[in-house]
Amino acid sequence: MTKNTYVLNLLKTRRSTKRMLPDYVISDEDLRTITESIRWTSMSYGVWNYRLIVVPRGQLRDELAPAMMNQPSFINSSHVIFFISKKEDFIKSTALAYSYEQTIPEEAIDVRGIMINAVLDNWKMNQVIPEEWASKQTYIGLGSAMIAAADLEIDSAPYEGFNRFEVDKIFAKHNLIDPTNERLSVVIGFGKADLQDPMVHFFDKIRMNEDEFTTIVK
Repeated sequence: MTKNTYVLNLLKTRRSTKRMLPDYVISDEDLRTITESIRWTSMSYGVWNYRLIVVPRGQLRDELAPAMMNQPSFINSSHVIFFISKKEDFIKSTALAYSYEQTIPEEAIDVRGIMINAVLDNWKMNQVIPEEWASKQTYIGLGSAMIAAADLEIDSAPYEGFNRFEVDKIFAKHNLIDPTNERLSVVIGFGKADLQDPMVHFFDKIRMNEDEFTTIVK
């Protein structure tokens, strides 16, 4: 395998795992590699607009399971990462300014205001809803998480099938989110596929033909 095809082969062979081994536990080192891969992922405009909650097996996972539709891979995953994105008022009032205070040095302080105005103007021009924009950013991190896990030979299962409002309610009850300013965006579980279960992957992995999918303008 060459350097040119390494990541491509990771993605070709990676499968969304419907059944996980219930006794497999990810090492702390591997888990940190995954969370750090997400943390260092690109963020649109350089704005810090989401964070992670990592939930291992235990009482909280059991409490969350009905809101996650009792999906088998959610129940048996070693660890589940919840992507928590910011809501509109917080993004406009706090996240933009705070992000640029951290990333743009004091000697370029004028640039901070320029950046904030540029972001707000772009959102207005393109009719962007900031809360939806923040949620979309989590999917960039989700992609990094899946690639990092595949590189570690750890299986993963992303989830959109959940009751977001119920999950938010449970996290708020446990003081894990601020429901005024935060909401669940997307979820991913990690573990080892139970290859003895015929439902582990459902069907073969099929994608669009390359010539249908990619148009290269010359």
